[in-house]
Amino acid sequence: MTDSEKITYMDSLFAEEDKVSTEVLSSFLAMAEEIAREKVFPFGCADERKAESILHRYDRTICRIAVFLINKRGAEGEKAHMESTAERTYENGDIPDSLMKKLIPYCGVL
Repeated sequence: MTDSEKITYMDSLFAEEDKVSTEVLSSFLAMAEEIAREKVFPFGCADERKAESILHRYDRTICRIAVFLINKRGAEGEKAHMESTAERTYENGDIPDSLMKKLIPYCGVL
């Protein structure tokens, strides 16, 4: 996916009343790509072209991480929240394990 396609995909995940600007989508996409890169290549990758090729497999997961981070703005680090009968919790204090588990560290074998 191109960055433009990723932005369009991310935008489609928001309800009309929750839409955010392209600049916000782009900023959080960059943040999510950095998080994915650190998870997939914990010791770095000398071959940038290979790294991009491998990360391309995770485009939709990276977009979902970015959307999660956008939705969580203002509640960073919150592990529980209760108001009247409404309760909000997260899998952990950061990105949910269910998303991070999709990013498999690269070990040099395809």
